[in-house]
Amino acid sequence: MSSESSSEDKKKPGLRNLLEAVGKARMEGKEEPITDSGDLFPSLGGREPGEGETLGDFELLREVGRGGMGVIYEAHQKSLKRRVALKVLYPGLSSSEKAMSRFRREAEAVARLSHPGIIPIYAVGEDRGLNFFAMRFLDGPNLAQVIDELKRAKGEGRPAVVLDLLGASHGKSVASDREDTRSTSFELDVGNFVFQAVDLMASIAEALEVAHKAGIIHRDIKPGNLVFDRIGQLVLTDFGIAKTESEVSITRTGEFIGSPAYISPEQAMTRRVKVDHRSDVYSLGVTLYEFLTLDQPFLRPTLEATLRSILTKEPTPLRRLNPKIPKDVETVVLKAMEKDPDRRFGSVAEFSSELRRILNFEAIRVTPVGGMTKIWRQVQRNRGFAVSMVAIGLLAGGLVFLKNRLDDVESRAGQALAGGSPLDQELVAFISGEDRFDAEGVMSLLEQARQSIAEGRLEEAFGVVRVCDRRIELALSRGQQGLIKFVPSSTMVKVDLIRNLMIELENGEKNELLSPRARRIFDHMLQDAEPLVVKNVLVSLGHFGGLQAVSLLVHSLNSWQESSVWLRFGFDMRGDILEALGQTGHPSAPAHIEQALAGAGPAIQMEAVRALTRISGSESRSVLRRIAMSSGLERASTAARIFLEENR
Repeated sequence: MSSESSSEDKKKPGLRNLLEAVGKARMEGKEEPITDSGDLFPSLGGREPGEGETLGDFELLREVGRGGMGVIYEAHQKSLKRRVALKVLYPGLSSSEKAMSRFRREAEAVARLSHPGIIPIYAVGEDRGLNFFAMRFLDGPNLAQVIDELKRAKGEGRPAVVLDLLGASHGKSVASDREDTRSTSFELDVGNFVFQAVDLMASIAEALEVAHKAGIIHRDIKPGNLVFDRIGQLVLTDFGIAKTESEVSITRTGEFIGSPAYISPEQAMTRRVKVDHRSDVYSLGVTLYEFLTLDQPFLRPTLEATLRSILTKEPTPLRRLNPKIPKDVETVVLKAMEKDPDRRFGSVAEFSSELRRILNFEAIRVTPVGGMTKIWRQVQRNRGFAVSMVAIGLLAGGLVFLKNRLDDVESRAGQALAGGSPLDQELVAFISGEDRFDAEGVMSLLEQARQSIAEGRLEEAFGVVRVCDRRIELALSRGQQGLIKFVPSSTMVKVDLIRNLMIELENGEKNELLSPRARRIFDHMLQDAEPLVVKNVLVSLGHFGGLQAVSLLVHSLNSWQESSVWLRFGFDMRGDILEALGQTGHPSAPAHIEQALAGAGPAIQMEAVRALTRISGSESRSVLRRIAMSSGLERASTAARIFLEENR
């Protein structure tokens, strides 16, 4: 081996230390400072048990899988003469309080549940410093493997896939539990397995409801965690990142939990966004989507692109990918996958009930999104709706109010009030809050904004959204808190507007200049009270890059440093802004990132280092060197020093 190769090998552990330092700062916020010689996480080294060895009452037969926390073995429980799956925590993680807590939490969570569709815990133990717990052993493949096999079969023109549900059975012959004695195979017709898929996922939804009723949120629903047993039923496994609802809180420091392609938008946000049982509804919907279409709706080549897709992209309609999927199935799956939790099923029980109605050839209770029709039938006799139609006409026709591209709502309203027609003045009364709050008018205006976005009239949509925001803000300021239910609708319209604006920019001239309209919209959205809206703008600006994007990001960062902003919004986006600055890669960004270190806590400091490591050039290296030599930045100083040493 050459000395150059040896040198490269020596760099890898240090770089891993840097990445783990950033990860831990994001996950925990406040940690013990790292030292030059110690690992940030306990090492995964140390001897792991091998085949034929014994841990407590269990003889290890073979290794069957590995995860982020430990190794899973097929094992023989000697006292009861049965085959089990034994999950053994990595030796190096035994000294990590966080890892041990998560390991214990998985065992405790599953032990509280009893359902055929949830893997049961048999025993928990420790032997010679190795922590483990025993579970029911599942012979069959997981759903991810089945989906891959269906894809291969489809490509090869095979008519069916036959699953060998004993295919995972190897090693020593031992007695099985009572259910496992009913071994069988399972066949899926490649051309038409829709109802089999719906049936399987309805059962998983019913199992998941048991967990939710016990107050446990899984948070990592995906095909790889759904495993077939010997009778062809799916079983929910891996509660390693599950939490009780009382434990789940709004994260402040960017903890990223779950498998990227299947996490909900609220999980993708990672900051100050409540994650509840509806997140599992979403992930289960994505899993069923992939099972039915053999296509992952949001997976992209990079983590950032995947998260951006989850936050901003709508999934391709299922029937476009698989015409054999009934319309009702498509409607139910897309309902579960709504980005706004308030628009999803309120529980997995509701989700499973709709799936069962499909299997029983009954009418489903949910309806597809249908534009203005539903609103019109509900409020056509309502005066507020008629006035909102006047508003739409004014927005579309450029009359007295909101003319000339809706640059300034307040100014145009003043003009209308001073010299407009009675209809103009009536509209201003609604917007200014002088009349009663027009709930239906807000809903119809939001629908109009959606239509404007779909037709490429983004400026008009932006103006309508501002009108809606003003109405809702005034109503809330008057103590009408019940109106908050309209805010999620406004949020998703804004997200859609941002997405379409980025598409427009990407399809335009290939330069680093934002259009005046884009700058105006982005600047306004960066001040939004919803973190999901702000996050989408940050991701877009980081992706677009250029000096103008940096300028907007720096202005936003300065705003977040002010105490009034913290009091107003109640959440902190500074880490996200720093991440976006790093994503731009612009040479002017490092100086601004350095300024954000003043008075920042460990998590923000590490975000700054992470952002700087993504920017090439002398400017970022100079800032990293200053951070490395600083005595007051603790973790950030060590992380910067490690990066510089490993990237000389």
